[in-house]
Amino acid sequence: MKLRKLLLKLAPLGLFFGYALLDERAVAGLYEDRSNYRQAKYALALGRSSDFRRLRGMLDEYVLSTYLDYHAELGRLNQIKPAEALAIRERFKDYSLGDRFFSQWLLRQAMSKRW
Repeated sequence: MKLRKLLLKLAPLGLFFGYALLDERAVAGLYEDRSNYRQAKYALALGRSSDFRRLRGMLDEYVLSTYLDYHAELGRLNQIKPAEALAIRERFKDYSLGDRFFSQWLLRQAMSKRW
């Protein structure tokens, strides 16, 4: 009888932890996303743009995908025109990356003496 009461008290915790820890499909998906994220960062660092685009396309729903986009934009600072820089700043404003990007862009413009 005592065991039954104990199990009834612990049942809600078991359901909570069961969903949080034992959903193998969710864990496998997260592992795959993390792996693709790391590979995309590596491809970006090596300049493998086709690999990067392929991997980035798989990560639309991944929480860190915005950081991949941010780093991709940083890699082409010399090619970005003022109107595009403002649009990128606006795109990243919700992540506090917008101002960081714009500062890097302005610094690059100053270093290149493009006033």
